[in-house]
Amino acid sequence: VVFYYTSVAYLDIALEVINAIKKAVELHVVIEIAPESRATNILNVQSLHGLPTLASPDQVLDKESLALFQPYFKEAASVQFFVQKNPKTFSAGMLRDCKTLSRYISSVAPDIIHFDTAKARALGLLPLLHRKFRSEIFITIHDPLPHSGEFNWRNSLVKKGFFPVSAGFIFYSTFSEKIFQQVYPSYQNKTAVIGMHPYSFYRNYLPAAPSPRETILFFGRISQYKGVDIFL
Repeated sequence: VVFYYTSVAYLDIALEVINAIKKAVELHVVIEIAPESRATNILNVQSLHGLPTLASPDQVLDKESLALFQPYFKEAASVQFFVQKNPKTFSAGMLRDCKTLSRYISSVAPDIIHFDTAKARALGLLPLLHRKFRSEIFITIHDPLPHSGEFNWRNSLVKKGFFPVSAGFIFYSTFSEKIFQQVYPSYQNKTAVIGMHPYSFYRNYLPAAPSPRETILFFGRISQYKGVDIFL
């Protein structure tokens, strides 16, 4: 039984992980969504108003979006959105939401808890994780080091809170794994690489027949640390 926690920010690659393991385990998926993330990555949710803390996909997504996501969610034991309405990361509301999610995790009684990147909005889960799941937690690490110019003090709190209770760390590339092992040598024997899957969801954005035209392909976010100034 696997409890898989991801967020909208990483939903495109998380869908591929869900697809890969949903038939091998009893998979319970929770997707964190908040005001700052409701219209990012591959999701575009107009409003979180009126949604419960744990909401089903059909409560969150419109019919068109639900149809696109359904092939990935199908055959998972459960899929829910973890809805946090407060725009502030740290609030009394966040703690209440995490208590609700903690009760749900306890009811699932997972053998493994897998965070596809632990987030600051999940810090309220730490009392439960310390108490019941210290040897069952695995974390996928997307960025072993903060990007240049994008340091966030909340990430430091996440690492201090989640790393000590983690049994292992998962990476999508050997490059990221090596950086992590250099920065966190005490965890270097607790790492594994699963590699990238094709981002199949983006096929939904392809036109029926691409017309010949001049195209610029740029990898990554359009921000300074990606070298956009050099590119231009």
